[in-house]
Amino acid sequence: MYMVLEDEFGDVIQKARQGLGLNEKELAEKIGLKEQDIKDIETYKLKPEDKVDILAKTLNLHKKKLLIIMKEEFNPQPKIEDDDFEVFVVTSEFPSNAYIIADKKTKECIVIDTAGDPGLVQDKVDENKLKPLAILLTHSHSDHIEGVKALERVFEVQSYIYPSRLYSSEGTIDLKDNQTLEFSKFNIKILFTPGHTQDSCCFLINDLCFTGDTIFAGSIGRPNWGHEILIDAIEKKIFTLDNEVILLPGHGPITTVVEEKNNNPFFQ
Repeated sequence: MYMVLEDEFGDVIQKARQGLGLNEKELAEKIGLKEQDIKDIETYKLKPEDKVDILAKTLNLHKKKLLIIMKEEFNPQPKIEDDDFEVFVVTSEFPSNAYIIADKKTKECIVIDTAGDPGLVQDKVDENKLKPLAILLTHSHSDHIEGVKALERVFEVQSYIYPSRLYSSEGTIDLKDNQTLEFSKFNIKILFTPGHTQDSCCFLINDLCFTGDTIFAGSIGRPNWGHEILIDAIEKKIFTLDNEVILLPGHGPITTVVEEKNNNPFFQ
């Protein structure tokens, strides 16, 4: 299923600007544009190709990669080829992605996030006659955890999340950085990747990494908890994985580590 990028050129500029603590007027003054021009860029009305160089330099973005995003030339479409597991994508109207990774032989599965619509997740599980073992939550925003308690009751399983001040619910089990969870044939490594939120983490299963809103194809999550913290987490936890590892984000299309190294403008 083809899926457009979560972030367009204007989104990338806005996230980089906000991450550096600049308002529209300050950025406009630095690059020789009007404040309204910055607003037009961030609302998809303006793509000043002649300003890509200075925009990239000012916002700590990679010029050539930023130009690729501007020209809409980045279209990752990796195929998931895993001998052990099958992945089902559930995309809600937000749109937000949840994933169900299932053992091809036993039909046992792990649910990752709720897409903010637990009914869609339950339908996918029922449709494929799957047997949930646990629910893993990448972070505590509502479009990823809403309805999790309902799913716990229906599936008779527990949910897991990285601890923070943002989310507290009785019965949800705390995760730890670099911890490995084992459920039947699933070995899941927890990668703590704060920045989008205080409790953001990714789940590595074989060569599949479920990233939530830590990183998207061609962009990053909004750095609510800290821009540099998020960049550092991605470089240390995601970009140190094998290039062939497939990244399955909470929004937008699936990508790979090497695709993001080569095309994501937030990284030099």
